Amino acid sequence: MCKLSHAIGFGAPTWRLGALAHSRGFWKIPLWSKAREAPRGGDGRLLRGRDLIRAVGTGFSKSRPRSRPGFTQRVFYNHIAFSYLAQLCPDYFTTFEGTMSDICNGSQIALKYLSEKVTDDDLNALNQRVEDSLYESLSEAVTKYRPVWEVEWPGVEAQLDQLIIIMGATRGGTIRPGQIFTIGGQQLVMRTEEAAQMNLSNPRKWSKAAGLLRSGGLVNADVRIKCRQKFWIPDEEEKPTKFEPTTHIFRIEMDLIPHSEAMSEYRPTSSMNRDMSCGVSYEPTQWKIIDVNDAYGGNPPMRFDNLSPEMDEEHWKGDTFHTGFPPKK
Repeated sequence: MCKLSHAIGFGAPTWRLGALAHSRGFWKIPLWSKAREAPRGGDGRLLRGRDLIRAVGTGFSKSRPRSRPGFTQRVFYNHIAFSYLAQLCPDYFTTFEGTMSDICNGSQIALKYLSEKVTDDDLNALNQRVEDSLYESLSEAVTKYRPVWEVEWPGVEAQLDQLIIIMGATRGGTIRPGQIFTIGGQQLVMRTEEAAQMNLSNPRKWSKAAGLLRSGGLVNADVRIKCRQKFWIPDEEEKPTKFEPTTHIFRIEMDLIPHSEAMSEYRPTSSMNRDMSCGVSYEPTQWKIIDVNDAYGGNPPMRFDNLSPEMDEEHWKGDTFHTGFPPKK
C-alpha cells in the first residue's frame, strides 16, 4: 500500500492520498445563529477574517463545544470503519495499523504545508487540497492580515480521533430528520421516502441499502495534531519569544467512487452484514482538508442556488453536517 506521507507530493502538490482511510469525529453544533460575521463561541457562528485565521493558526480552543463519543467507543468505531473500508477498497486499505499511521503521517505533512503557505501568503497551491468555502475565506484572511506561522520540526505528533464512513452521501443537498441511519458508528443517508421503504432489521429489505452503495459515499477523519509553534500577525502584535505547545484538529475527507456493475446482479442475504460492499468495488479520491480547529463547526457552509440561503440550518444540527443525496433530476 502506498504510504500517505509518500503519496503527498508537496513540492508540486499532487496531494494524492490514493491509499488511505479517512476519519471523522462528528461535532454537535448548537442552534444556528443568524449572526455570520462574529467569532464562533458557544452559539455555532462561523469564523471569518481575523477570527478565522487566528482559529486556524493558534490551535483548537476548548471554549468551542465539541461533543463526541468516548475514547473506548471511538476506538471500537474506528475498527468497524476500517473493516468496512477493507471490503469497499481492498486494493487500498490493507492493515488497520498501516492505514491509521498513514493518515497521521499525512496530516503532519498537511500541517507543515499549510503553515508554510499561510506564511508565504501563497495558498494557490492548496486550492485543490482545501474545501472550496474554507479555501476562499482562508485566502482572503491571509491576504488581508499576512500572519506568520512557524512550527517546530521535528516533534510533531498526530493521533486519529475518529474514522467514519458515510454511504449514500454527497457534499450538497439537504437532510431532514429521520434520513440518517447510524450502524456501528457508520452512517447510511437516505431520502425520507426511501427510508420508509427500508427495514434495516429485515435482510430481505436491504435492497435500498444496496442502492446507496451504488451511489458511493464519503470517508471522514478527524486527526489531532500536537506541536510547538509560533503564530502572530506582525501588524498587530510582536513575535512570540518562544514556541508554545499547541493542538490542532484537522478534518479531512475523501470520496468513495463505485466503479463496478457487479451489484446489478447482487441479491442481499442474511450474511449481508459480513459483505458491506454488496459486490461493488470503489476508488478513493484525493483527500481534502474540510475544516481546521472547528473554525467551520466541523463542516464548511453549503452553497445552494440563489433562492436558497447560503447555509441551511438543518446542516448544522445533530451529528451529521454535509451528508445528503444528490438532488433528483
